[in-house]
Amino acid sequence: MLLYPRLFISRDHFALRICRTMTVLAVLSGVTACGAGGLWMNGNPAATRHLSPPGHEWTRPDASVLVRDLDWQACGGQRSGNISADRRGATPQEDAELSREKLYAAQRCMLGKEYHYIGSCEGDIPGRYPACQSGSGRLLHD
Repeated sequence: MLLYPRLFISRDHFALRICRTMTVLAVLSGVTACGAGGLWMNGNPAATRHLSPPGHEWTRPDASVLVRDLDWQACGGQRSGNISADRRGATPQEDAELSREKLYAAQRCMLGKEYHYIGSCEGDIPGRYPACQSGSGRLLHD
């Protein structure tokens, strides 16, 4: 008689352990699936790997990479080669306008330092860059 109650209790205990295990697995797989999908939620993360910062798209025969980077910073760019406008309190539209103005000013500055733009001038947006309008752009030289 002692075996039946213990077997019955152990079956309940076994069923409880299975329920707990299944719940934990469901939660973990849900969290993992959301984390993996997060990489793709804003598009293909590999799509922008080939892009270089705007400050790295300039060349001048007598300027090393270090000199180019220092000139880019003197023109208002960041050390990383990117552009960052002061965005505190700006709406998304104002933010885009500020960033565009700062990029265009940095491009005009680099042209003034006799750099040549080696980035792409293809497309509607790059086609409006001061560097592309000046005749310094890659598309106009090829």
